[in-house]
Amino acid sequence: MKNDEPLRVSVLTPSGAGAIAVIRLCGACAVSQAMRCFQPFSPNASLDATQLGRLVYGRWFDGGDVVDDVLACIPPEASSAVEISCHGGPRVVERIVESLVRLGATRVETEAVDPTWPPADAVERDVLEWLPRAKTQRGVRYLLGQRARLSAAIRAAMAAMRDDPAEGRRLLERLIAGHDAARRLIEGATVAIIGPVNAGKSTLFNALVGREAAITSPHPGTTRDWVEAEIEFEGAPLTLWDTAGFREGADELERRAMLAARERIRRADLVLTVVDATQADSSGHPAELEPLAENRPRVRVFNKLDLAAAMSLPFRAPQGNVSHAVGVSARSGEGIDAMLRTMLEALGLARMDDEAPCLFSPRMRELVLPLLAPAFPSGDSNTVSDPAGSAGDSRSLTVAAQSCNRDLLDRIESEMFSGEHATERTAAL
Repeated sequence: MKNDEPLRVSVLTPSGAGAIAVIRLCGACAVSQAMRCFQPFSPNASLDATQLGRLVYGRWFDGGDVVDDVLACIPPEASSAVEISCHGGPRVVERIVESLVRLGATRVETEAVDPTWPPADAVERDVLEWLPRAKTQRGVRYLLGQRARLSAAIRAAMAAMRDDPAEGRRLLERLIAGHDAARRLIEGATVAIIGPVNAGKSTLFNALVGREAAITSPHPGTTRDWVEAEIEFEGAPLTLWDTAGFREGADELERRAMLAARERIRRADLVLTVVDATQADSSGHPAELEPLAENRPRVRVFNKLDLAAAMSLPFRAPQGNVSHAVGVSARSGEGIDAMLRTMLEALGLARMDDEAPCLFSPRMRELVLPLLAPAFPSGDSNTVSDPAGSAGDSRSLTVAAQSCNRDLLDRIESEMFSGEHATERTAAL
């Protein structure tokens, strides 16, 4: 970039209200000008051109006014640019842009930005496509970290597949392993709160949301439809679904509500089964719900611990096949944080390494899955056995398999890193 290149600022994420926005400042003095508004929380942190892609957490100022807590970084492909990730409220975005305009930047639309701004490859393009979906600061930090590290990790795995297929498979499996958790961290996980009537599901829902979002009543069948609300816990976005209670002898309206609850269960990432800890038999719930909740994480919640204690009924976690069980009091708040951490554990988010490269997008995951198919060699030999036992034919099959494998690797690398994909502009931008 020329030393006299003028400052330009552009909003990379779509216009309108959103959870997160990304703003880019580009120009010869972009870093120094950004530092006039950006103050890192750590006294030793700064935007450093020797550490491209490093995320710095701090506060954005407009004059003496605090605008927002933001993440800033110098992108890996452009040392004369700064990207600012902030909350997506239109006024927050506008104030950050205005503060940069007052420092001499010219605002440009995304489509008018020079050709150095498009994604460097298809991996980076996926990051930019997913940024508007991120619902929390943690999700944005995660994606920007993928932008800095993922391409190199994929290249290393592809190189290993050529020289040492077993090592290549190990590296690819590690990149794929966190796919589901990454999606949940970025877009959010859905949680269906289910159980029998009067277990305290709606009271627990309100306690999690922090307001009276669902009507509560001691009378069975109060919840006649599912209610939805979003929360955030330790940077993980969760969409809660409070559903109708299940019981025998329900009227027509309740039965319709239970049908809607079954659909929520089928679609949920996590099923939170709430039972009454004061009941003599509080270990289960209607057997018809078990098949609906199969093959997805589940947490059993024993509610009303305050009442159980008053009745001298101490809570004991159940034995057997219940992998996640917690006791709470939705009314007093006892055990709520522990329950939320157990939920993150069940979703794979509690111990997730946010710094680890991961094939977070379905497109990238599906692209490399053929490399993990049984037909693709994983040992030291690429020899394919000949059913007829002919040594000459066996050698021919070996050469053909090696050629096929090389062709597959070439195609995947081309789709991941070719300039053809890098220059595409996405609908999200």
